[in-house]
Amino acid sequence: MLPLHADARATSRMSAVYVLEALHDRAVHEQARRRLAQGRSLVEELVRQAMGDGYIGPGHDPATETNLLLALNGFTP
Repeated sequence: MLPLHADARATSRMSAVYVLEALHDRAVHEQARRRLAQGRSLVEELVRQAMGDGYIGPGHDPATETNLLLALNGFTP
């Protein structure tokens, strides 16, 4: 996730600008909030599928596993 080459630096800058814009523009903020929620739902669905397929053992909470996975990848739940 470190911006070690030109493409990654450009992406990092664009992400930072988007976050700053979301702090000041309510419409952008709401759009970002909705999209993050959609992304989280998708990841949780994939976690549930992995549980159903036996890749994640029984007794795990799908929401908790999703939060841990997202946190490990730099996203906050």
